[in-house]
Amino acid sequence: KTVSSPTFFVRIAELSDAAKSEDEKMALSSLATNLVNTLEVIVQRTEEKVDGASTLLQEILAVAAEDDGEFMVPLAPAKAAALREAVLENRASLDDSFLSTVQAWMRKCTDNGLEGMVTILQQVLQLYASSMLIADDSVNADSEAASSAALLDKVFATSSDGWDALLRESLLGDSPVCSSELLLAEVQARIETVVLAQEAGSYSQRVQAEFLRELSQRIQQLAGSTAGASITTE
Repeated sequence: KTVSSPTFFVRIAELSDAAKSEDEKMALSSLATNLVNTLEVIVQRTEEKVDGASTLLQEILAVAAEDDGEFMVPLAPAKAAALREAVLENRASLDDSFLSTVQAWMRKCTDNGLEGMVTILQQVLQLYASSMLIADDSVNADSEAASSAALLDKVFATSSDGWDALLRESLLGDSPVCSSELLLAEVQARIETVVLAQEAGSYSQRVQAEFLRELSQRIQQLAGSTAGASITTE
């Protein structure tokens, strides 16, 4: 930020005026030119990255659209499955630039009253978070879970609309997989091993932390207690 500020270049000009030799002036002039060229390249690459993220987001959303290009909310099961698959296929490309683009689109849609599209964009973020947090990629919504870790992965592989039913059966059913306390402990462990290992304050960290925070609240509400309230993403 300091290098790109006008005062920085004003200072270089002042140093050039005060230079005692032509060599010093040429060196300062060359420095200023190189910095300008470098900044132009950085700006260009940033713009290209943003454009690429927007294109990728459009491609992912396209699989959830109906034949007429419109979106039904909630998504039909087949469209929701297609959206999940599209996110998984592009997981390696879903970086902070992509996530910031999703956030920007959500703000724009909110401003324009497009609540249905906001919901779909939220699903994209949830699918991203679940794909990054799942420990066993082979787990799906129909997999059997025999431990708290396996149950958490199954939750990640399940649409958030189905969380309550899955958690109720797995935690409070006739043959519970584990207690709510154990599942919350697994959530905390995933935070410590995955979320906190990322760059502090990054979009990826914030999206995943918010995803796990919502999940932990669902578990606590279902259990009817404050167990695990100490879960933290700090």
